[in-house]
Amino acid sequence: MKFCMKCGAQLPDDAEFCGACGTKQAKIETEHVTTDAAKETPAAAAQPAAPKPASPQRPAVQAADIGKALGQLTLMEKLGYIGAILVGIASFLPFINLAGFVNLSLTDVSNGLMVVILVTAIASACFLYRGMSEVLAPIGTGLLVTILVALFKYFSLLSEVKKSGFGAMAGSAVKLDWGFYILLIGTLLLLFAGILGKLRAQDEAISGGTLVAAWKDSLTQPVRIEKFAVPGWVISVVIVALLVVIFTQAKPMQGMKW
Repeated sequence: MKFCMKCGAQLPDDAEFCGACGTKQAKIETEHVTTDAAKETPAAAAQPAAPKPASPQRPAVQAADIGKALGQLTLMEKLGYIGAILVGIASFLPFINLAGFVNLSLTDVSNGLMVVILVTAIASACFLYRGMSEVLAPIGTGLLVTILVALFKYFSLLSEVKKSGFGAMAGSAVKLDWGFYILLIGTLLLLFAGILGKLRAQDEAISGGTLVAAWKDSLTQPVRIEKFAVPGWVISVVIVALLVVIFTQAKPMQGMKW
């Protein structure tokens, strides 16, 4: 039932005009709207919510990817990285063996010496990664010269010890340990990798003469590091001076004459 909009008389639901006053009545669509809304609500509720987009995940590094990347390295890059790794590892290994009972590493001699050699190894790998292989030859030369100076001092001390009463026995009890040889091998690999990089830049074949010439060029020609360009021999001299100064200032070495 509904009522007239003007006089308020009661009318049938489907009446279009008031029987009392004759006023045309407006259609009431509330019921239909409510019914349609009721029909649409379950349908909307029944629809599943759209899944949230999954956050992008970084692909896991597979062993095959690492092997592929290593396979793409040139011979020069492989030698350079292996040399840098060996030099870094050698800084933690024993260098001197005393009668098979006591092992002296670089840390026992000087923490500063160990740190400098380790930083040198890391820097060599970084230069190689950035395509600056020309720095490897001066770095390798500096390490090699330092090793030769240390060997000279080592054999000089042995000869002095052997002159004493128990010198022969004491001299045979002191030996170079495997850390020293690993450092020497890593240094030679760094040096050779730098020379190969120089030959590749000059597009020259590998031979005895070209290797020596490339080594000479690596030390005499300017090497650019960031915004600075210095001759390669300057880098070698800085490395030798730094290592020798730290080595001579170490407590076990302060009483020795250089």
